[in-house]
Order: sequence, then C-alpha cells, then structure tokens
Amino acid sequence: MYHARFERVQADWALIESAPLMAQVTVNDADAEAYLKSHEAQFTRPERRRIQYVLIAPKSFALAVTDADAEAYYKEHRSEFERPQRLKASHILVRVPPPEAARRRTSPRPRSRRRFVAPRLARTSARSPGSCPRTPPPRPRG
Repeated sequence: MYHARFERVQADWALIESAPLMAQVTVNDADAEAYLKSHEAQFTRPERRRIQYVLIAPKSFALAVTDADAEAYYKEHRSEFERPQRLKASHILVRVPPPEAARRRTSPRPRSRRRFVAPRLARTSARSPGSCPRTPPPRPRG
C-alpha cells in the first residue's frame, strides 16, 4: 500500500497512428501462408477436451441374490465366516503357592504361643495398675 501512494514514476508517452503504416504494407496470401507455417507454434491453441459424465446410483446395478445363491456362496467360502470359539470369564481363580516369607508366618511355631501368653503375664505380673498401658489393671478377686 505504501508503494502505491508514495512511489513516483516518470513516464514519457508517444502516440503513433497505425493507419498510415498499415496503408504502406501489402501482404499477399502466399507470404502470409509461408509465415504461418514457419511460426505455427504461436498460432495453435492448446489441446482441449470436453467431458460429459453421468451419475449412476449403485442401486441400479445391484443384482437380486436368491437364497440358493447365498447358500452356495457360503458353502464355498465357509472358512471366511468361521470364528474360533470364545468364552467370557469375569473371574478366574488360580491357587498359587504362598511365597517363602508367607509360609514362615503361617507355619505353627512355639513363638506363636508366646503371643497369647505375653498379655496374660503382663496382666498378672504388673506391679502397679498403670505399669502396662496396653492391658487393663487386674481385677480384684473376691
């Protein structure tokens, strides 16, 4: 936009009448034909094609298939229609042997008895009622 507004051009014009020049030139048919043959590329038009097309609906070409034809095709191409048998399972339970550490915990040991003995000993051997915070004080007998 800047160039269109602010660019300045200096031009000189000359007007030449073509009528007096055309009156001086004479061309016969033989000269014109020779010129056309030597400059044929300048006067030829590029190759063109006119195309017409028709829109055809696929329904107009659909063939009616009978049940017998469909069954014959199915029998010939049965392997294309086969699917392997599938089962749907929502839960699959598998018995897995426990790891070595879990076996140690679940195996019976004398140490496991100590778990039940220790609270009894703590209750009975407590010197004062508040000495063992996890167990309640011993009940008075009587």
